[in-house]
Amino acid sequence: MYQHAIEQCHVLDKERLRLFRDKRETWRFWLRGDDPHSIWKQIWALLWDDVLFRTVNDLRRHALDHPSDTVGFNSAVLRLFDAGFVTTQVTAIRRLTERQPRDPAKSVISLRRLVDDIRASRELMTREVYVAYDGLPYDPASVLDAEIEKKLAAGTIAPFEWLETSGPSAWRMSEMVHKNFDKFSRCLVPESRSRTDLIAPDWFDWLDSRLNACEDIRKFANKFVAHAAEPSSRTGLADTQTGVTLDRLGLCHKAIYQVAALVGSLLWEGSFRAVPIPQYAHLENLEKGWVKRDDLNVAHEFWHQNLEAIERWESESFWPELVSWVEE
Repeated sequence: MYQHAIEQCHVLDKERLRLFRDKRETWRFWLRGDDPHSIWKQIWALLWDDVLFRTVNDLRRHALDHPSDTVGFNSAVLRLFDAGFVTTQVTAIRRLTERQPRDPAKSVISLRRLVDDIRASRELMTREVYVAYDGLPYDPASVLDAEIEKKLAAGTIAPFEWLETSGPSAWRMSEMVHKNFDKFSRCLVPESRSRTDLIAPDWFDWLDSRLNACEDIRKFANKFVAHAAEPSSRTGLADTQTGVTLDRLGLCHKAIYQVAALVGSLLWEGSFRAVPIPQYAHLENLEKGWVKRDDLNVAHEFWHQNLEAIERWESESFWPELVSWVEE
């Protein structure tokens, strides 16, 4: 999993490093692992569906502004389309912002849980562990000085050369990681760096505040989607908690993306596209109708077939058969 053994790393507290490595692998698995519920897979699905819905919604608006005999949307199908979009969106937001249940058997993979777990393990992520957890030098300046001295002695210094990006010689990468940690530890000048520096607690407060922007959507999902809340339990809900708008969804999307991206930066995992690049013609056949005008009767036939399958339930007996129980 790691390129360098713990004994090879420029970290004085080897036990802290071991614990951090174990934790980091768990965090990476939650954030971008192969599991279908990994956080980035959830976010990609959330934002892909949002962009697709907004595109179709714009086409719907365009059709109203530019009426045509050949373009129209079926209102019953649109209602199903709208309801399905809202349901999947608020459910996905609810999942991503869910806290870890107390019962371990009900553990979840969520962005909120990830933030909470990193906060709880903040003491493991000292500067020396953060920088040198996999072989990078803790002190990039001394490595650079030694490299220059060696090359001067050998007469091999060149104006342009490739720099190592991993391992004990990667001084430039080490400096980059130090600068990243400077932001998280609120270190203003390199001279004040310490091996025991920690992430400033207010970063976690900021992450929490961003995720809290989704609380109204969570409340809506709990009361109207995940549960059929009775009227008394809906008393006192704000207007923002009884309905969903694209603007409110957009605020949640932005907050979730920003938190995931910042956590990715914290774990030195790089950046990710918010929406996957289409691997196929995702807008294919939008110019076509669902049925030929002459075959509209086929749609009616299908409707009646499906309707009759349900209505047959009315003619079936719904009384359970009586069973005689014989005591032994």
